[in-house]
Amino acid sequence: MKFTKRTVDNLQLPKSGQVFVWDSEMKGFGIRLNPAGKTYIVQMRVKDDTAIARNWKNRRVTIGRHGILTLQDARIMAREVLAKMSKGNDPVVERKRKEVQIKTLRTLADDYIAAHTDLKPSSIADINKHVDRSFKQWRDKPVVQITRERVAVKFRELTERSSAQANQAFRILRALFNYARAGTPWIFSAKQRCGIAYNHDPGESLRTR
Repeated sequence: MKFTKRTVDNLQLPKSGQVFVWDSEMKGFGIRLNPAGKTYIVQMRVKDDTAIARNWKNRRVTIGRHGILTLQDARIMAREVLAKMSKGNDPVVERKRKEVQIKTLRTLADDYIAAHTDLKPSSIADINKHVDRSFKQWRDKPVVQITRERVAVKFRELTERSSAQANQAFRILRALFNYARAGTPWIFSAKQRCGIAYNHDPGESLRTR
């Protein structure tokens, strides 16, 4: 269907569910109809960098509500989004990337605790203790800023106080990072991926990955 102000205005809303109508002039530009109203959208196949085999996936992005946006404005915005997607920009990955860039260690710990409902109260107490005390300097900073170099310095600092507490603190930190990476492994850079220390009994050498 060729989208014009008249054809869009005349589209009938379904009584239930949703219906998609696509513009014949701009591939990937459409309108989602549901009982609540009409919403401009775009859809395009992009490489799924989150998968090991990098498959292709259909990504759908909401542009805005009809009535709030004019058809002309929606076309302009849709063209910009489609242009980015055609260059390999995955809106889902980009949204998650932005979320990760601002996620703090404290927020990550809270997410971890909420996701692991079988944690013992003592384990939760240990997590909170080390996040709030051992890693106090990192607690309210983005997780992606915790690099290998900073980890090595902090490990040595904590070890000077107590080898046992240092080991426990970094087992917890490693668990938090593994949890974060499991959800968004394609986001962390190589430097950030090797940022967690693997701790051993006192006397053994520190090694990182």
